Amino acid sequence: MKRGFTLIELLVVVIIVGVTLSIIILSTKKHIEKMRLKRTTQDLISDLQFVQEEAKAMGTQSVYVIFGKQGITYTGTYTVKRGDGSKVINPLWQEQTEEKRNGMQDFGLKPGTDTIEFATRTAFAGIETIITLYKNGTRTIRVSPLGQVKEVK
Repeated sequence: MKRGFTLIELLVVVIIVGVTLSIIILSTKKHIEKMRLKRTTQDLISDLQFVQEEAKAMGTQSVYVIFGKQGITYTGTYTVKRGDGSKVINPLWQEQTEEKRNGMQDFGLKPGTDTIEFATRTAFAGIETIITLYKNGTRTIRVSPLGQVKEVK
């Protein structure tokens, strides 16, 4: 009597392995997207907090975060400028700036306003702004009139 596996047994094993691998790959992909969304949200919060500190340090003019827009859709990009129109560069960004902004374009960035102004000395924000990032989940950042920047859970 010969011992071994039949073709049907081998096919069943291959199908089980294939289904298991596809479930693992899909769940890993979703987890990676959630982590990217979390990281992008933290990057935006860090940038907004840097802008606040820049406004406090300036003392003579406001500092603005200007969100890019194409028609009615936000592009996911933003720039930081002083009241005199000069661009502000965060020394922590350096070469990461373009990479971070390109990464942000993947998300549905929806700020409540086109521009956030941080006043000098106190770094109060002009108005309350809600910024939403979404892709396989949603994250919300709130900038209060008193200048508090935090993620809304």
